Amino acid sequence: MVELLLHSQTKVDIDNYLVGQGHALLISGPIGAGKLYVAQHVASQLLNKNVESLMNYPFYKHITTAANNIGINEVRQIHTFLKLKTTGQATVRRIIIVENAHLMSEEAQNSFLKILEEPPTDTVIIMTASHAQSILPTILSRVQQIEIKRPTLDQINNFYSSKTTESVNRAYQLSSGWPGMMSDILSDNQTNPLFTAIVMVKELLTAPVFERLLKVDEISRDKDQLNRLIFALKQVCKITIEKLADSKQGEDIKRWHNLYNQAYLAEKRLLNSASPKLVITDLFLQM
Repeated sequence: MVELLLHSQTKVDIDNYLVGQGHALLISGPIGAGKLYVAQHVASQLLNKNVESLMNYPFYKHITTAANNIGINEVRQIHTFLKLKTTGQATVRRIIIVENAHLMSEEAQNSFLKILEEPPTDTVIIMTASHAQSILPTILSRVQQIEIKRPTLDQINNFYSSKTTESVNRAYQLSSGWPGMMSDILSDNQTNPLFTAIVMVKELLTAPVFERLLKVDEISRDKDQLNRLIFALKQVCKITIEKLADSKQGEDIKRWHNLYNQAYLAEKRLLNSASPKLVITDLFLQM
């Protein structure tokens, strides 16, 4: 497992789960929290295998999607996978990770619920989600939950004591201290989609309004991309405000504060099921 900084309470919650493991676990946290790292760590501990060897283990399945949703077909894959007879004497012999379970359609969640109602005794299902409230209450009632908490600044500095102060500060600014994103930045893992989102935000900020609006349809169709874009915009605003803090550019600071507030409101509207297209259109008009 990639060494990952975790809040002390998150570590306790993981250890407690591993001691009294249930058949299903939901790991929640915002973009960049490191949910998949934690899920894979839990899976490796339950199966007594290295994370690197999980993909070669026949009774390990990782459900993910590059699309904007996890549909009924992906859940059917799980149903089929559960029909395989496991081997060995260990209590836990099969692990299924459903990454970004908040992207499951209602139909998929209802089908998934049937799995949770009668799970095989040798199987643990681990889900990750940005927000627990995006999961059906009937599913939440059948899973244990771990919410990833953000480490303190002291924990971050101690954990990355071998790194330069400049690199840690930069990673902290871009990630707001969320451990998954910090780890990717400090290891220069540019495959992290948040890097792409930050680049896009910088391009959008300098583009004419009509060019921004041309991208509304594309971005609004991808819920995860939209959430990453809003997160990245908030980070760019915060970094810029900090840079301007010692200057006398009051109007500029006010403008960036206003833009941060608009991004924050857009995030809240999405959580309340507002139309993604309307949300992103309104935000782009404010940029």
